[in-house]
Amino acid sequence: MIRKILFAASAIIAGAVPYLAMAEVAITVPTSTGSSLTAQAAAQFADPGTLTLVVIAAGVPLFFYVVGRLIGLLPKGRGGRR
Repeated sequence: MIRKILFAASAIIAGAVPYLAMAEVAITVPTSTGSSLTAQAAAQFADPGTLTLVVIAAGVPLFFYVVGRLIGLLPKGRGGRR
């Protein structure tokens, strides 16, 4: 199954390469676009709401990882309930 998918993907890519090579379209981008996008991204990350979401998105998986590691440190009981 995976071989069929890889074969189909390679056939699609091989078919598209000649058309991409023949394309003579030039995309011009103003020089101020890069600095403008960087400034907007910096302003977005400086926003407290965005920082809160980033911290929560990174903190929740980290919390579960640490709790799992701490539980792994506890010794296993001999008897326990059956």
